[in-house]
Amino acid sequence: MDNALKENEYDIIKKKCRRNALNQSKQPYPHTGGPKTMERLKDEEEKKQQRRIGRREMFIMTHKKRDGSYINDDARVVGSQDSSSKEISLTDSLAQVLGKEHLGRVGGLGFGSYSTKIISNTTQQLNSIVQIEEYQSEIIELKAAAAEQKAEISKLKATIVEHRAEAAEEKAKRQTMKNLVKYIIQQQRDTLPPKIDAQLKSLESGAK
Repeated sequence: MDNALKENEYDIIKKKCRRNALNQSKQPYPHTGGPKTMERLKDEEEKKQQRRIGRREMFIMTHKKRDGSYINDDARVVGSQDSSSKEISLTDSLAQVLGKEHLGRVGGLGFGSYSTKIISNTTQQLNSIVQIEEYQSEIIELKAAAAEQKAEISKLKATIVEHRAEAAEEKAKRQTMKNLVKYIIQQQRDTLPPKIDAQLKSLESGAK
């Protein structure tokens, strides 16, 4: 991925994180959920308890201290409400603390709400970066494999050339020895025994 594009994506995400942190610091209703988003905390708790977690219950879970006490009076008021009611009125304490829910926005317990478009765009950007990096990694691996195969082919070609050179050299040596023997025989023919001379003539005629 182009470094300039990568840095630009990183700057955009970093600016959003800073803006979110600033907005969170201005909220009058802090929570004890830590750095995790409420959606993530809610999802983890639902998986843990194997059931759906309501808005009120999630609020109470993230607005209590370790000793079980509430972090402020608003949280205490919400916690003291009748838990048998599955629906929460827009005029009750929880609705007053969190505000009215809006379509297309994610309610943040303790830090307000964020547009789902911002979250979706950020997620898409991160997914695109990861996907592009995966493609680049695959391309690098393919190039490395191709280079390795090319090196193997070059090595095989060099081996074939070497074997051919050795075969040609061996053939030349044999021809030289054959010519030498032939020359010696010709020079010694007059002194060879008749029987050996006849055998040589027979071999020569057979070779022709």
